[in-house]
Amino acid sequence: MIPYYLAIYAIGTAIILYFARETKSFLASHASIDHPDGLEAFKRLARRNMTMALPYGLFMIVGVALGLHIVLQDNLAGFSLFAAANIPFMAAALALRRLEIQARELPCTDPVFIVEYNRVSRSWLQDLWPKF
Repeated sequence: MIPYYLAIYAIGTAIILYFARETKSFLASHASIDHPDGLEAFKRLARRNMTMALPYGLFMIVGVALGLHIVLQDNLAGFSLFAAANIPFMAAALALRRLEIQARELPCTDPVFIVEYNRVSRSWLQDLWPKF
């Protein structure tokens, strides 16, 4: 059971790191949204992250449930394992969150793109599935 738990968290952390790398790459190539290509790249980034969030969340619910089961089996060792798996996971998740916030707060120099950029940013935060 422990190897499955560790595998779930390793895969979960790897997925977060992949999306962090993709978001960092987007930010490196787009300092602002001032061209249609930049807006389309932002939409692709948001769409990709939103599309993955639901299956990823369900996957991680299994990991949390398994972790709680392990903690109930052996309190001290289970909690230590739970903490060891969650510390790198949470660090990666917080790093991704910071990058996503930066992506949603880029300056938009062209007034033509402001409305659409804001709509996609809002959708990224509020909607379960991309609507753009």
